[in-house]
Amino acid sequence: MNPWVRLCTRIYRRVARAYPHEFRMIGGDELERLGEDAAPEMWRRYGFSGLVRLLADIAMRLPAEYANELRQDVRYGVRKLRQQPRRSALGTAAPRPAA
Repeated sequence: MNPWVRLCTRIYRRVARAYPHEFRMIGGDELERLGEDAAPEMWRRYGFSGLVRLLADIAMRLPAEYANELRQDVRYGVRKLRQQPRRSALGTAAPRPAA
């Protein structure tokens, strides 16, 4: 295997493992296999620029997935605050015991 393809596959695998836990639970293994399968094909068709595009694609999606997870968490928090506003306000204002 070409050393550029090996390097691209290794980087792709590490970036795929950096995705949020919920995302990896659904499709993490498939995402890693996709990189292993796509890297040789991208090298064969497009050369070095194909490998760069493959890595750029997964790297650009990473912040978007974290933003999606954050948006879901905020929506959940707002929904819980609306359901129990007093309990939520007391929970955040209550003094915490010293550790």
